[in-house]
Formats: sequence, structure tokens, C-alpha cells
Amino acid sequence: MTLEEYVNNPIGKNNAVLTVAARENIRANYATKFDNILLRENGKITYYLYEDKKRNVYYIMVKIPSEVVDNFYYETVIKFYADSNVEDLGRNLLKYNVQFFSNDPSFVFTYAHAFLKHDMLIKELAPRMSKQALRQNPDEKNPTNETGYVKSLYFAYLFMKQRGLFNVNIFKGTEPFNPKNMMARIEPADEKIRKRQEEGKKYSSKKKIVVSKNVADKIQRLGVSDETKQRIVTTTSKTPLIKKTAPANKVVNKSKVIRAKRRRG
Repeated sequence: MTLEEYVNNPIGKNNAVLTVAARENIRANYATKFDNILLRENGKITYYLYEDKKRNVYYIMVKIPSEVVDNFYYETVIKFYADSNVEDLGRNLLKYNVQFFSNDPSFVFTYAHAFLKHDMLIKELAPRMSKQALRQNPDEKNPTNETGYVKSLYFAYLFMKQRGLFNVNIFKGTEPFNPKNMMARIEPADEKIRKRQEEGKKYSSKKKIVVSKNVADKIQRLGVSDETKQRIVTTTSKTPLIKKTAPANKVVNKSKVIRAKRRRG
């Protein structure tokens, strides 16, 4: 499968499980989420390029920011390679075959086994993947063991598209590919997920942010993290009405009238 094919239909062109409308909706949603992340990160995304000259293979590693936890990143890798089935390669990496890796929990728990089955997992990086994820099919999350859209992988694609990184020449002269060197920059999936769970507990214990509906609407439009949005509580309480009281001078005048009536009586 090429990256272009994955973007168009990650399950495969002969599989119609996802309708065209459904795929377009997912891609549009991911594009919006990625724009929000870029805004939050001030457009700064860390990435590394690698070239394997002997095999005509290229790798990109992108540190994909978590939507929920600030300053938390998933190491996501796309491998581009050519074989006899790829025709008219030229310089466009979108036409190359691809394999993937990510220590994003969604990839690990839902798709790692399926990607391995369909020869779409970067085997050089398998030591950084959860052994349990590779051994066991996720019966609950992905019972059909199909590949699908993975947010971190799609974000990596959007990043490459934004930076114009689909030209082979950009990878020429970059860091020579070495599995050990690359894995040194990748945290093992089990460790990454453990840390993510710990950070999630910290965020879940934070106090709610109570704001008016107008302020909540403004925050939702900004590029803040999902964690911040989840903490927002819109208040529905209204300010109690203040009963009007008679001016002090009228009260005094009323008292004078009462005393005057008493004197007459």
C-alpha cells in the first residue's frame, strides 16, 4: 500500500467498509484537530529524516503532540520503500510503498496487530512495540483485524504535506538510517502508555473551569487542548433578581404622615 492509498482508504481499495462520505468526514475532522495542535504548539513540530541509500528506503519520524496532555509526544514513523510492484516512482514519496510505527495508544491497542498481519508495520522497530499487542488480536477494539485510520499516522501525513516533504530529494544527504539510532529516539510503547496513563490521572484530578456560555464558546474556538476543553463547565445559573426598594426619602415622608395623623386624632 502506498501512502496515497492509505490516505484515501486505509482498509484497502477493494474494501468498502468505510463509505466515501465517512472517510471524508474522518479526514476533515483530523485536519481540524491537527490545525488546533499546530496553533497550540506555535507551529513547532520536531521531526527527523533518514535515508538508506543501499536499499532506496526513506524514513521520517515525527513527534506527534498529544491532543489531551500538554508537552507529551508520540514517536510516529513512516517508512517509504520501492519494489517491483511500484511503477513510475519518480521523486514522489506518495507513490512509494509504506509501513508505519507509532507508540500512540490507539495504534498500539487497536491496530498494531492488524498492521503486522498486513505487512504494514515497520519490522525494524518491532522491539519498541508492545509484545502483547503484536501477539494478540484486539478482539474488542478491532475484532476483524483490519487496518484503519490512525490519528497519529494521519497527523504525520498532514505534517509532511504542510512542509512539502514528499520529494525524495529532500531526504538525500540526511541522517543515514540505523535501527539502533532511531530506536534510541523512540520510547517503548508500554512505557509510553504507562506515562500517558499517569499524566491522564493528573489531568482528571484538576478542578473544573466554570465559565459563562459566551466564554465557553470562545474557548472552544481557540486552539486549546482537549484536556482544557473537557474541564470547562458552562454555568446555567442566573443572577438572582434584586427587589426594588423605596427610596429612603419616601420612607421618611410616609413616617411623617403617620405621626401627623396621630396628632390630629
